[in-house]
Amino acid sequence: MPKIDGKPIVGNHGVQNVLKRLGLNTFGNRKEFVKEVKGLKTEEALRIAKGEAKVEKEVIKPVVSRRELTPRQRLDMIERVVKYGENVSKVCIDFHISRPVFYKWLKRYQAVPETKKLEALQDKKPKVERYYQQTPEKYEQAILSVVGRYPQLGVKKIVQALPQIAGKPIVGHHGVQNTLRRHGLNTFEKRFAYAQAQVTPVTRLISRVEKLGTQFIYLPAEIRIKVIKFATVTFFSAFATTVALGFLGYLSTIATGVPAPARIGLGFASIALLVGSVFFAYSMKYYLTLAIVLSFSRQPLEEGGGYAIGINGKLNGNRKNGNGGNWLQRIFGLINGNGPSVISGLNGRRNGAMSAGGLQPSLEHIKLKRYPFVSIHLPFYNEKKVAERILEACTAMDYPNYEVIICDDSTDETIEIVQKYAKKHNRAHPQGPKIKVLHRPTRKGFKGGALKYAVKNMDPRTEFCVVFDADFIPYPDTLELFIKYFKANNPLPNSRRGYSEDYTKSNVAVIGGYQWHVLNKSENWVTRGVRTEYAGSYVIERPGREILSLMKQISGSVYMIRADVLKKIGWGTSITEDFQLTLKLYEQGYKVVYTPYVQAPAECVSTLKRLIRQRMRWSEGHSNCIKKMFVKLMISPNLSLLEKLEVLYISPYYLQAFFFLVGTFSWLMAETVFRARLPFWTSLWGWSLVLTNFFSLPLLNAVGLFLEESEEKDYLGLLSFVALSYIMVPFQAYASVKGFIEKEEGPWFRTPKTGKITDIFTRGKFYRWIAGILPGRRGVPAVATTQADERYAWLNNPHVALATANNQFNSFQVKPKRMRWVSKTALVALLIFSTTLFTLSHNVSVVQATPVNKTLYIRDTASTLLTITNSNQLMESSGGTCNTSSCGVKPGKKVQWTQFQPGSAVNSSSVTPCPSSASGEGWIYETPFDDPDGKLDGDFTFYYWDSDNFDNGGTIQACLYAVEVSGGSLISSTPLNTGTLNGDDDMWDATTTAGSTTFTDPCGGGCSEFSATQNYLLAEFYVYNDAVAGQPTSQMFFGQNNCGANYPAIVIAEFVIPEKILLIAIMTPFIPVIVLYLRKRKNHLAFVNSIN
Repeated sequence: MPKIDGKPIVGNHGVQNVLKRLGLNTFGNRKEFVKEVKGLKTEEALRIAKGEAKVEKEVIKPVVSRRELTPRQRLDMIERVVKYGENVSKVCIDFHISRPVFYKWLKRYQAVPETKKLEALQDKKPKVERYYQQTPEKYEQAILSVVGRYPQLGVKKIVQALPQIAGKPIVGHHGVQNTLRRHGLNTFEKRFAYAQAQVTPVTRLISRVEKLGTQFIYLPAEIRIKVIKFATVTFFSAFATTVALGFLGYLSTIATGVPAPARIGLGFASIALLVGSVFFAYSMKYYLTLAIVLSFSRQPLEEGGGYAIGINGKLNGNRKNGNGGNWLQRIFGLINGNGPSVISGLNGRRNGAMSAGGLQPSLEHIKLKRYPFVSIHLPFYNEKKVAERILEACTAMDYPNYEVIICDDSTDETIEIVQKYAKKHNRAHPQGPKIKVLHRPTRKGFKGGALKYAVKNMDPRTEFCVVFDADFIPYPDTLELFIKYFKANNPLPNSRRGYSEDYTKSNVAVIGGYQWHVLNKSENWVTRGVRTEYAGSYVIERPGREILSLMKQISGSVYMIRADVLKKIGWGTSITEDFQLTLKLYEQGYKVVYTPYVQAPAECVSTLKRLIRQRMRWSEGHSNCIKKMFVKLMISPNLSLLEKLEVLYISPYYLQAFFFLVGTFSWLMAETVFRARLPFWTSLWGWSLVLTNFFSLPLLNAVGLFLEESEEKDYLGLLSFVALSYIMVPFQAYASVKGFIEKEEGPWFRTPKTGKITDIFTRGKFYRWIAGILPGRRGVPAVATTQADERYAWLNNPHVALATANNQFNSFQVKPKRMRWVSKTALVALLIFSTTLFTLSHNVSVVQATPVNKTLYIRDTASTLLTITNSNQLMESSGGTCNTSSCGVKPGKKVQWTQFQPGSAVNSSSVTPCPSSASGEGWIYETPFDDPDGKLDGDFTFYYWDSDNFDNGGTIQACLYAVEVSGGSLISSTPLNTGTLNGDDDMWDATTTAGSTTFTDPCGGGCSEFSATQNYLLAEFYVYNDAVAGQPTSQMFFGQNNCGANYPAIVIAEFVIPEKILLIAIMTPFIPVIVLYLRKRKNHLAFVNSIN
């Protein structure tokens, strides 16, 4: 055998494996093989041994021995039958095998292609499902459960984490090791991947919900259009109705004269309403962004590659669709009269005001003729845990012409680490990329100062600069993608095709990428929330700005900027240097393009303290930059109207936290201290604001995760995000106000990096986003094209003379829709009418089985419900004559509170007036209040009649209860009125003449409600009598007719069922929509019938 350096080219084990694969591992087989290939070349003999060729012979000599056949002999045996047509029985006799064995091998031979027949005839080892004394399946599941939860544990730690029986683990070290090996989990990487793929009940539920969303995407476009239109009409109808009613209710309240304390309470309530409306405006921006992004489509062009971009679900170009653009385009003025307004990709032209050049999913049609020099800038400050990682990524770029500059301000051993790495790399790669290490002894200017120092020391050839923070790991194609997006957004002037590589003439200064925070997203609840937040911001919010050509902010990392522009503008020293640079660029007329397709994985902030410090820095720096640049931006001619509106939107962005505190404080003051409520605010409008604001950002983040096709467990971060949002409020409020007040910003607090990677991830592709989810208006549906072609194929028949045919279109004309405003005006009028109708009918009584706003007379008729206690009835009619002996009540002569009891002449016991639970000694209305949602609202009026013969003061107090009655007994009760307003201070008027008196007890804003069980009304009366001992007693009459001018009675407050008519008000706007749909369908059917 040939040797190399005195050693054979193949060892003993290798030779043995080769002979075994060729079926030559015995002397007999090798001897027979030599006879067969005698005289042939080595290459031909090898092909025969592999089964790729055969010996040319008529008949294979039979094997006379009874030894085990080799795969090669089995192949020859079968081919004697298959290819040469020999008898099966004779062949089996020659090879000393049975017919069943022959057919077993024949079946294997026929089941595989020609190149694998020899391999199929090899002996197979028996597959053992379970071995003797193998670990039971339940114990294996326990081991796998531990691995799924703690993949970082080794065998020893896994044994300790297992359940124990009699103080010993259920499986020992050797059993755990064998189990891991059988399941392919004997390395940390494999266990980590296994843990990532585990499905929990929560992730299973999330997966099902996600599948429902996916199924909606793949519904036919016509069905999706109907669903979206219905949901849109429903939302805007409910929204318009709610806003109108709330506004009218607010105006009616502030127009009503109220005392000074109440005005203060209404002032606090108005502040809360104003703050809630501000949050609602931000929420509507989020919802609008969602609608725009989901309606956005990026379809591949038919010729030459590239992508067409639009927001109406259609390919964009110069084709006219006759509708003048969809509603989003008409709102924002994004049309030019020829339908869709954006075309990007192949020809690079923009026919309207809107550009979305960063949202092209593929740049395969962009070819670089040259590779401009790029300088990568890495600002470091004590990054020893991640320094080498980012350097390895940056020096592995698939780009031929770049350098890496480290701008280091570190005070620890980071500088030694990077210098050692740079020295080693530059020595090993003299052709580049070169690593430059710059170290500053102070942190003057913080990150902006370090980057400014890097600009001074970069290569003079530099045309573009790229910035990465230390915790990022960019992909190798990042630089090339950035350059391609610059070129894709730099079309040749006066040309419909081609792009320019002279980037200095473009107003695009920056291409921003996706800061993909996924490296340690599963580390804890904080990282999950941060990962979720970035998905909403970078997949929904920023693409929405890109579609509408709003101001796009530069992030602190993952962006490429033109070197000439950076030298002109210069780095600032703000603690939010990226935002400061953004404002300066737009002031000078430069633009930023954002693309989610340039991604760089990064770490999430992993502790609450670090996150608070980071967000306080953002809030303070953002507010300070806005304070200094706001006026300059608003008066700058270089900003478009939409960009200036975006400045207005982002200016108080972090002040939302301060507004939230002010609004919450005002609401608490109005509710708890002044007890002042705006009508409609608490009941409907307020909850609409609260729920709309509460769900806006979580929904934004959830849709971002969905479009990004994230793992199911990532959705758990939505709960963390909500919790973090409220935790951050006081800190962001303080920092944002501080930023507006202070002259100069505070210090920069660094966010420490851990270097942890807890998840396995693949590059985001956004497949669900390519075709758009929410379709807009479109022309003829594509599904009808084939049917139409088949239907009108007869038009191509040369024997059909259309001039002499019976044409049904002689008098048919298609008139332009010049009266669209009529239907729209009718819709608006009907909406206003329904709103007004509801406003006027708000809190109007709903007549049911229970009388409403009735006078209930105090009678001496015994109750049939409360039979255990001393109770009479409240009835709807008066009757009888004035009989003092049967229903009069005589208070005692003591100075005390006394309760009037039906039928009692004297009750001298001392009681507490209007207790929280009724005594049952009173008058009950025996008709139930059936609707548990109803409540009494308004004033109670009490009429009573008295007669006395002495001059002493006294006070009467009336109490109403909602009571539950069962079996003749009082089960439970709840007070309905305040029970604090009394009657006349001198109810005994020192005369013997009968008289009558009235007093009221207001129940404004709604009293306590009835319930399904407490649905009866009970009245009890108490008196405070300043009677003097020895004087005759006075008498109070409740009962008979002719007892003075006013019969003793109670006029109860209105019983209302609030806001139930709102359903009718919301449904009313659908009437014209339904009518228009039916008319359109009728016309369509008439047209179809006419051409049939």
